[in-house]
Amino acid sequence: MVSGTYRCPVLDLNVPGGNTIDLTVSQGGVNGFGGVTVEVCDGTTQTWQAEVTTFGEPAFTTGRASALASGLVFARDPAGQEVTLRVDLRDTRIRIRG
Repeated sequence: MVSGTYRCPVLDLNVPGGNTIDLTVSQGGVNGFGGVTVEVCDGTTQTWQAEVTTFGEPAFTTGRASALASGLVFARDPAGQEVTLRVDLRDTRIRIRG
């Protein structure tokens, strides 16, 4: 399980297109994949959790790792204009706790 926070401006997320951000966690030769759904954009900091699955590899261990996240969030601003937010985090250092 991986967790973190995000913040976005006040937006209506009830539009077609989806709001799932792809997540990859890497530690040594172990890679895991998951997704984060952006559910609330109200200008405040929101927490998220995502299950990260490894395939046929050993499990993660306590220590340093890196995370990559990318995707698009489709929404409408308070004036009704369509907005697309791009999420693109590259090689963000994280720590895995046991």
